[in-house]
Amino acid sequence: MKKERTLFTFIFCIVIIGISYSSAFATVEQMQRDMEMFFPPDEVSEGWKRTSTIKFFTEDNLYEYINGAAESFFAYQFQLCGTATYEPGQGGEDFIEVDIYDMKTPLNAYGMYRSEWYPDAKSVDIGTEGYADEASLNFWQDRYYVKLLATSENESFSDAKIAIAQAIAGSIYGRYSMPYLAQLLPKESIIKNSERFVLGSVLGYGFLRNGMIASYQINGQDKEFVLLDCQTEEGSRDTFSTFKRYEEQSGSGEPQYRQTDMESPGDESFSVEDRYYKNIIAMRLNRFVIIALKVEDDEATYALMRTFARRISQMEPGRPTQVFFNGKRLVLSPPAQMKGQNVWLPVTPFSQAIGASVTADEVKIVMRYPNSGEFGYKEIRLDRDSSDVYIEDGTIFINLEKFSNLLKVQYSVDLDQNEILLTSKLD
Repeated sequence: MKKERTLFTFIFCIVIIGISYSSAFATVEQMQRDMEMFFPPDEVSEGWKRTSTIKFFTEDNLYEYINGAAESFFAYQFQLCGTATYEPGQGGEDFIEVDIYDMKTPLNAYGMYRSEWYPDAKSVDIGTEGYADEASLNFWQDRYYVKLLATSENESFSDAKIAIAQAIAGSIYGRYSMPYLAQLLPKESIIKNSERFVLGSVLGYGFLRNGMIASYQINGQDKEFVLLDCQTEEGSRDTFSTFKRYEEQSGSGEPQYRQTDMESPGDESFSVEDRYYKNIIAMRLNRFVIIALKVEDDEATYALMRTFARRISQMEPGRPTQVFFNGKRLVLSPPAQMKGQNVWLPVTPFSQAIGASVTADEVKIVMRYPNSGEFGYKEIRLDRDSSDVYIEDGTIFINLEKFSNLLKVQYSVDLDQNEILLTSKLD
């Protein structure tokens, strides 16, 4: 009877204790093992096979593979590139080259992807966001930027390209929604596909970092806005004061508040004539700094800034968040929490809601998930005092991004609906 039960019940355990588990500290060998699983096997498309071993490149030798283009990837904290080729069964000189880039964070992957996007590109529903033309297909998902290039425009190559890309996207676990910073951009009057993310030297200023740039229609004209995430309120104060000090010393005159009947929706703001960007309005709100460039209509600009402020208010700490797991709405008490850009799952309520058991003591948390297959378990160790776990009023919370990596699930964050969508098969 015991042997028979093992054929139908598989206990999947996660033990959280001890040392930190984080992709940021993963070894190159670990990252390579993770990436190897993303490359599809033979017959991913009928008659197609992988005809090369997977080659890897790091920051030390990426130049050998893509020459000067490596600099663009370095600007977004590139970690690892894996590449392989696929060919049709009948052979020939043509092939499809597949490159997968580990960009450390989803925001960096999105930024790198958007930096190579071009207006004539055709959108494809693969990964979080993708585009294609006759020869190439590029998409991003979680912290990965994926590029496929076919040496033939034959229809069979186009079909194989899509099949390979879909297989890769399906194997990448983690976040598959737009980055939180991109979701904060107001959608009203935005110029479609004008959004881009710049990690360093936003607008060419070294002290402005981690910013979304997007264009909006104001009185029939395209106007650029910048949204900087300074991580902390202290950081936003430093960035704002440095920017203001720069304008004071640049020869364009001391910044003055706009003499209008409108009140800034931020904690502080200034307006000045900039030597490059003409009239600008800069505003600080919580940990964010918003900059409007080449302003001509103060009233319309402040109206849009108020919309920015409303979007940012959604990010206040401890916002309860609804969780759906495999399409089922979970009733969690206490609920999941949105704290800044992070989502935190209450370990015990979540585990029980999906039919799992959980035990915890001062040093470890053990979650057991009923499953089919042979008996076994997986141990993952986390420092209880790390940033991935916290305790509030006796409830243990775990960072959703880390949790998704442990369980190899995909998830999406919808700020507008205040929902988390988790997709996993525990079988």
